[in-house]
Amino acid sequence: MDEKTNEMTTNITQRQSGKENKLKQCQAAIQKVWTFLEQYVPFCNTHGAEFLSHDHWEKYLPPEAQKELLCMSDEDLVKLPLCFNETETATDSQWLYSYIKQAYMCHLENLNVLSTLSEAVSENSGFEKSRTEAMSIKKGHEVSIMSQAVSAVFNSTAADMVVDVGSGKGYLGAELSRTFNIPVLGLDSQETNTHGAKRRELILNKRFKKKKQQIETNNTKTEVSVASKQSCLDTCITDQNLEQRLQSVNNLDDVPVKYVPMTVFVQPDMGLRNIIQHIGPQLCSTCDNIDRLHFVLTGLHTCGSLAVTLMNLFLQDPGAVALVSVGCCYQQMEEAHYTDGDPTDSKHFPLSILGKKMKMYLGRNARNLASQSLHRIQASKQLQGKDFYWRALLDVIIRNLGLSVPEKIKGIRGLNKKSPTFKDYAMRALSILGISPELVPDDNLHLTETLHQDNEKKLAALFQVKLVLAPVIETLILLDRLMFLLEQDTVESTHLVRLFDPLTSPRCYCLLSVKTSGT
Repeated sequence: MDEKTNEMTTNITQRQSGKENKLKQCQAAIQKVWTFLEQYVPFCNTHGAEFLSHDHWEKYLPPEAQKELLCMSDEDLVKLPLCFNETETATDSQWLYSYIKQAYMCHLENLNVLSTLSEAVSENSGFEKSRTEAMSIKKGHEVSIMSQAVSAVFNSTAADMVVDVGSGKGYLGAELSRTFNIPVLGLDSQETNTHGAKRRELILNKRFKKKKQQIETNNTKTEVSVASKQSCLDTCITDQNLEQRLQSVNNLDDVPVKYVPMTVFVQPDMGLRNIIQHIGPQLCSTCDNIDRLHFVLTGLHTCGSLAVTLMNLFLQDPGAVALVSVGCCYQQMEEAHYTDGDPTDSKHFPLSILGKKMKMYLGRNARNLASQSLHRIQASKQLQGKDFYWRALLDVIIRNLGLSVPEKIKGIRGLNKKSPTFKDYAMRALSILGISPELVPDDNLHLTETLHQDNEKKLAALFQVKLVLAPVIETLILLDRLMFLLEQDTVESTHLVRLFDPLTSPRCYCLLSVKTSGT
């Protein structure tokens, strides 16, 4: 056996060993998280509207925790979900302390499953500075980092192009093309988004050309400014800085933008190569040999089911060599239901063999809770949960009338913010529900509000306690996806990486997966 063959065999063995170790780590993490979370699934699925009518305060909190929570200031309650510190007791309540500590230990960062981007991408030649023009701060932050990650994966896999699924207005795809010179096909199901992506590119092209002209015009002025020996580095533009800026803008004109947005509904068996074949000449020369075309699949905040569709597309399409995906909107997923021990078809959760074996089930309210941002809530310093108070009072009033409360009530979301008083809110809400306001006298409304006036803080406090579980639920969902990819024979490596700052972009975790060569 020659030296090259020996080296290849060693590399394959190391990769297999690395995958097996990560699979074991992921399995242990899932078992730990589910063991803790399963007991709280009913609590996770409570709704603030039923806080009073279903007596959540007494049902889910022991007396010692109730007493401690009522003694907390609003500021302390806001900090509660992220307050655990190993050197300081977060609360005098042993139940609360144990609850918060166990939840904290089930965060992704504490389970030995996260990778760094450099660990996930074996061939990292360094990142370029991306230019995020015409974006919000949040979008600019996401696109800047995501484009670097996709570029690194693209280079390490020697792919021919990138396919951006759920491309929207083309922020990521255009950035990959413009800054990293990567051919990108953007796929989105909404024609308005495709049209917006094309229009945005036209506007940006005009803006960059104008910017180049301005810099060229200022060239002479800058040279004079430097010659005048001004010492203020903040206001003077040196010859070197000017050259870099001008070269940056020149590059934008020299390198054509290879980004094509299309309106198409994405499915795992859609046959991407056939689609690419029609637009190939616009993107890359290697698109001519469609049978040998390889591409990286990516999606920035693919919503609920689309994130799972993207993973299945990655596994089923022979042209897909790598996946870089950040999901969101977990409430949009569909879960398996278990009847007499037999699960129904699981489209989105659980995906892994392990998850199905453990019969994991979350529920819509729990998945909706997973989309909450603890970092943003804490930064806002605003106590959450009080928005449900009037809705909870309305629930009591409807039940006192002997009427059933619809499972989903449309048309009253945000009504509390438009109403100056509870009476105004109740009258408008009852009208929307088709209930005659005459059935509820003003005295009845006032009496209901008075009887429950001490419950507003209880509702807010309970909501903060429930928020403690938000990152735990998200952890379980992401671990199930990680495990699902690790279970596939065609996948060589899969990593879960925290890409974004959680305060700027709450859904900050990215799945990076690469197929085994030749699959």
